[in-house]
Amino acid sequence: MKDQTLYIKDAIEVIERVLSRIQSVNEQEFESNSDLQDSMVLQIIYLGEALNRTSQDFRDQHPNIPWFEAIGMRHRLAHDYGNVDIHQVWLTIHDDLPELLEQLKLANN
Repeated sequence: MKDQTLYIKDAIEVIERVLSRIQSVNEQEFESNSDLQDSMVLQIIYLGEALNRTSQDFRDQHPNIPWFEAIGMRHRLAHDYGNVDIHQVWLTIHDDLPELLEQLKLANN
């Protein structure tokens, strides 16, 4: 079994990449740029996949991390791509990812 901290490190790197890429973009620019949308959706899928690979024991040790929500977002984006709510993706990036990043950094120590 892969060291759990490697999955968390992967997730942290994905979030940092997303936040770096989106920092100078406003919501209107995001919603009008399909290439950026596709890129960010793919990154969120990568994030969910990294979190999905963590063991249940590791998740139980870190109950403050919204595992179900993050992994669920990955499943919705990957399997229901035609119905992606871009506004929800924007909100996830701006409202949820910064906090998730901090939670993952704490779990990785």
